[in-house]
Amino acid sequence: MKRILSLFSVLFFVTLVTFVMTDLAPSDSAEMYYLSKGITPSEEVLNETRHEMGLDKNIVVRYVDWLNNFVHGDLGYSYHYGQDVNQQMLSKLPNTLKLAIFSFVVVLAFSIPLGIYSATHRHSLINSILKNISF
Repeated sequence: MKRILSLFSVLFFVTLVTFVMTDLAPSDSAEMYYLSKGITPSEEVLNETRHEMGLDKNIVVRYVDWLNNFVHGDLGYSYHYGQDVNQQMLSKLPNTLKLAIFSFVVVLAFSIPLGIYSATHRHSLINSILKNISF
C-alpha cells in the first residue's frame, strides 16, 4: 500500500512539474499550432485561439481541468483543427526514435565506465557522490 501511495505521489509531482515547465516555455500551444503551419498569427488571432484552447485560464485551473480529464480517461486524443492527433504523433515517430536511440547510447557511454569505476572503488568519495547522483 505504501508503494502505491508513493507511486501516485510521484506521478502527481511529475505531472505537476511537467505542466508548470510547459507553461513557462517561451511559446504556447496556440502559437506552436500556427508556427507549425508556417503562419505568423496576429495577436488577436492568438488570443482567440488561446481562449478556444482554454490557455487564457489560470495555470491552477488548467492543471485541475487536465487532471480531472486524465482521471476520467479523456486524454485529449481527438480531432483538432482538422488533424488527427495519432497521425501527428506517427509523423514525429522517426525523429523521436532517433533521439531516444542517441540518448540511450549517451547514457551507456557514461554509465558503464562510471559503474565500473564505482565497483572498483567501493568506499571512495567519488563512488559516494555517484551513488547519490544516480539515486
